[in-house]
Amino acid sequence: MKKLLYSFIVLAMTLLYACNTYKEYEVEYSAAYPICGAYYVKDYDDKWVATSDYYYLDIFNASIEADKYVWINNMQTSATYNNSYRVKTQYDIARLSFNCSMNSNIPTGAVAPSPVLKYVTIEQSKVEVKEWPTQDSIIFKVTIYNADKVLERTFYSAGVRCNGFEDDYWDKEFGQ
Repeated sequence: MKKLLYSFIVLAMTLLYACNTYKEYEVEYSAAYPICGAYYVKDYDDKWVATSDYYYLDIFNASIEADKYVWINNMQTSATYNNSYRVKTQYDIARLSFNCSMNSNIPTGAVAPSPVLKYVTIEQSKVEVKEWPTQDSIIFKVTIYNADKVLERTFYSAGVRCNGFEDDYWDKEFGQ
């Protein structure tokens, strides 16, 4: 009887201890949340005709003045692809937008002082945050200038935030 009572007490103590809850850790988001992240986007001309396949666009915090600037990077596209760029932009959390005017393209691995090969202007940007299961969307206008600040091309980029599930990414034109 003592063994049974002892076993019951040990079992009860084990269950009580196992049910002990731990403190929930608070997730610290970056200053640029919800703008930062990976997006699955496509480029379009001014008539909304697709000019590229889908590719991944990264928006991430700047290490200095993270409360003002983010990096926008689509350099993971082909090295010969003319619309690739990596640029530091100013963002506005209240409007969920970002922009820059004639900022230098900073290629990955560039060291100072590297010659500027192109300049980038980003405007008309908007990140739309949606409730799950609908994905957040992004849209913005990009204008690229050559090293002499002569207009080369203007295009729009539009797409959705990556969520890790390939099946959820759009396989349609923007807005459908």
